[in-house]
Amino acid sequence: MSRPISQQDVRVLLDSLGVAERETKHLGLPDHDTNRAAPIEHELQTALTLLDNIHAAPVADDYEFLAGLYLCKYCVEKEYRFARKDPECKVPSDKPRRGWDKFQHHSSTQTPFKFPPIGFGKRPLMFIAINPRLTNNRQHYVEIMSSLDKFKALSRNEVFGIHDIRSPSAVTGSNRESFYDDQQKIAAVAFPNMPFVDVACSAEMYFCASENGDGLACDHSPCAQKYLRRLIEDYVQPDLIVTFGNRIPFFFENHLIGIAPKVMPLPFRSYNSAKTATMDTAVTWAGNAADAFFHGRPIPPKNWSWPRGQEGRPDPIMDYSRR
Repeated sequence: MSRPISQQDVRVLLDSLGVAERETKHLGLPDHDTNRAAPIEHELQTALTLLDNIHAAPVADDYEFLAGLYLCKYCVEKEYRFARKDPECKVPSDKPRRGWDKFQHHSSTQTPFKFPPIGFGKRPLMFIAINPRLTNNRQHYVEIMSSLDKFKALSRNEVFGIHDIRSPSAVTGSNRESFYDDQQKIAAVAFPNMPFVDVACSAEMYFCASENGDGLACDHSPCAQKYLRRLIEDYVQPDLIVTFGNRIPFFFENHLIGIAPKVMPLPFRSYNSAKTATMDTAVTWAGNAADAFFHGRPIPPKNWSWPRGQEGRPDPIMDYSRR
């Protein structure tokens, strides 16, 4: 049965579809007269029904998810060690101990710098890494956190008017996020000639940014416990998830039993985890494996090994759908 359509539905729908205000005139939607939306009610009702069927949650909840994440300071309020000041730091020049006080805060919102899921919405492929990195890209976080609209724009892969996740061959702008190169390589093999965010969502175990991952344990990430199942089941609804991190499989086993997508676990590219040669081989294998998965072919045998001490890692493709 059709639900009543309101002017707010109209605006939320157009916003969710990325329709700019100047593009609404051919729909007969006025800028000020709210009584003249009736001529397109049937078309909007049809579109709303389609959107409600595509997403397990209604359009308004999409906004709610991103708005809640934008303002989230859950870990700060819970005073987890990685999110609180190191009591050993007595003066501003003191550096926190390893694993303490990982986050920097946006001055206006007083919430930690963070990224949203990039490629937010229903996608066949999903990537989950540890957390966004705060290096020489601080201006990105200042821009992204300057308003909810800018935060939502990054969920569509837009920042400073260009794509944030873009290929190494892209010459537009500076400060390209090479962090996402492995994800792009896998997606490009499985879905050649398709823009990354049309087929994939890039998410994190911790959405707040830090210089490194020290102290951010993935086994029982409070951020992932708060957001990840909802993101997977209600919004992205992927067929395949590729994870990057030695400890992420433990989180899935502890907290995500029952999810439908298959999961392909990979190590994290770093000197302390999987070095360049191992990760290059693993990413090439993962691209071919994802391509085989989506086309119904047998998954190729693994030709790489987990870092030393991690030999007993999960199967190439994990199924957590059991209850």
